[in-house]
Amino acid sequence: MDEYDKKVFAKNLNRLMEEHNVSQTDIKNILGVSKSTVSAWCNGIKIPRMDKIETLAKFFNCRKSDLIEDKPKESETKSTDKELKVALFGGDGEVTDEMWDEVKKFAQYIKSTYGNKED
Repeated sequence: MDEYDKKVFAKNLNRLMEEHNVSQTDIKNILGVSKSTVSAWCNGIKIPRMDKIETLAKFFNCRKSDLIEDKPKESETKSTDKELKVALFGGDGEVTDEMWDEVKKFAQYIKSTYGNKED
């Protein structure tokens, strides 16, 4: 794993620990590792083996990808959706869930139809 992956894992682990009110000592006890190991994970110095990532995912009731991938926060996604709705429909009027679902389906259709063609 490269430095970027270590930083992403550290960011995600720290966020999950904060959301679940879990300390480094708790993680140490759950996984049976040293406190310095957990500290290295939290500081982006090291990244755990996949079996430890799987155990953490089960503990936090999340997907492994929630620990190892760089994903926007839900609040960031909602903000982006709101900006897209304004850009597509203008600032006047309500965009219903049904309308938004149709936009997403159409975008998926365009991607599947034209996305894999080379110029």
